[in-house]
Amino acid sequence: MSLALLALIACDRTQPAQETTRVVKTSPPLTIDFSKRGDAAAAAVPRPAAAGVAPSAFCPMYAETVCRKLFACAEPEVIAVDAAAHQFSDEASCRAGLGRFCGKLMLGGVEESVAAGRVRWDAKSFGRCFNTWIEQACAQPWGDLPDRADCREASRGTVTPGGSCTTAFDCAEVEGAEIVCAFPESGPGTCAQLGGRGAPCEFSNACQSALRCRQGTCQPPGQEGEPCRFKDDCAAGLLCAEAGTCHNPLKR
Repeated sequence: MSLALLALIACDRTQPAQETTRVVKTSPPLTIDFSKRGDAAAAAVPRPAAAGVAPSAFCPMYAETVCRKLFACAEPEVIAVDAAAHQFSDEASCRAGLGRFCGKLMLGGVEESVAAGRVRWDAKSFGRCFNTWIEQACAQPWGDLPDRADCREASRGTVTPGGSCTTAFDCAEVEGAEIVCAFPESGPGTCAQLGGRGAPCEFSNACQSALRCRQGTCQPPGQEGEPCRFKDDCAAGLLCAEAGTCHNPLKR
C-alpha cells in the first residue's frame, strides 16, 4: 500500500464518531459501511438450506461469506489492499467479483464432474462446514473454509492417477502424495502425482507444492547463495540474481 493511501486512511480516522460510511480514495474508490462491523455483522450471512450446499450454490455462498467476513472483521488498510488488488469498490462488488472468480477458476466444471461420477459431493457436509464458518468470530480464522473434517471431506474425487479428469476436484487422494489434474497443450487432463524430492522435472509445476524444480530435480527452494534459474526457485524473500544465485534484495 502506498504512503499516500495510508495517510488518507489515517486522516479519515479523525472524522466524527457518528460516521458510518467511509469512502477510501483507492482506485477504484472503496466504500466501507462501519455500521456493519464486528462479530454480529460477520455472522449476518444467509444460512445454508436444510438440504445443504449444492455445487450450484457453493460459489454464491462462498463469495457472500468471504466478503461479509472481510468487511466486518478486517482492518480498513487490509480491505483497501484487497480492493486495489481485485478491483472491487464495496461489499456488493466484492461478492460479484469473487463469485465470478469462483465459478470460473475454483469450481468451474464441478457440476458436470458430479453428474458424471468423477466427484462425490456431500451437500450436507458442506452445509455444516458453512454454518461453522459463518458462526466464527472475528478473532478466529475467518478468511476461508475452516480446516475441519466436514469441510475437507465434503468433496471427494474418484479418478485414480492416470485417469482422465476435467477439474482438480476429480482426482482421488493418495496418502502421502499430491495429485493434480495435469493438462497437456491439447486434449483432456490426466490425474498425475506431483514429484517428491529428487524426482526429475523440467518446471516447478511438476513438483510437490513445497518443492521447486532446481537443476533438473524437485528440491526445496534455494537458500541465499544457492543456484537458481527463476525467482520461484528461491525461498520466500529471495530473488534469483542475474548471476544465477538466490540473493536477498534488501542486502547491498
